[in-house]
Order: sequence, then C-alpha cells, then structure tokens
Amino acid sequence: MMSDENERRQRALAGRVNVLIDNHRVFEVFWQAADHFNTTDLVLVFDEAAEVDPVTAYTREALISRPDIPDSMRRKICEPARDAARSLHYAPIAFWLFAYFSDGEAVCTAVSAKPTAAPGHA
Repeated sequence: MMSDENERRQRALAGRVNVLIDNHRVFEVFWQAADHFNTTDLVLVFDEAAEVDPVTAYTREALISRPDIPDSMRRKICEPARDAARSLHYAPIAFWLFAYFSDGEAVCTAVSAKPTAAPGHA
C-alpha cells in the first residue's frame, strides 16, 4: 500500500505530466517526428533543463538499441506505447513520454490522444 506522501508525490507528478501533455509543443514535436521518421512509434523526452528545446523525439526502436540508455528505460519502452495498456490499443495517437524536471523528479508514461485539429495540435 502506498503511503500518503508517496500518493501525493505521484498525483503531483501526474499533474506536471498533464501540463506537459496540454502544451502544444509536445504534439508539434510528435507530428514533426512522425513525418520525419515515417512512424508514430515514438518516444518523446522532455528535459526541463535543456537550453534550446526541451522536447526531443526518437523512434522507439532506435532508442532501445542505443547502448547508453539505462536498462530500466529499455525495459519500460520495449513495446510500443499503444501496447502498454489495453485502453491505448484504440487510441489514434500513442507514444512514450519521459519527463525530466529540474528539481530531480522524473516520470515515464504512455500517452494517448485523439487528434482534434490539424497535425501539430491534439
């Protein structure tokens, strides 16, 4: 059973991730990467400490084949995001999001969305 403090921390992290997901830049990068790599099987990495652009996209296959990524990350994204949970199978858009915040907090989650506008906005 989670402690109250751990539950509060998890809720706070989930809130921070939701703010990122609501940020149009995440979806702009997703659509640009999907066009560039010709796939939607992507991993987006948000790094709050980045000086230029905090969002970077990778194809999932290319990222898991890199020798410099931690095994824990590799295990987390070993399957496409849409396969991470049954509910994502029906999502038109599904990708992995790693978020690294400047206060040392980090999270990895499968994101699903339904486009409501032209590419670049979801």
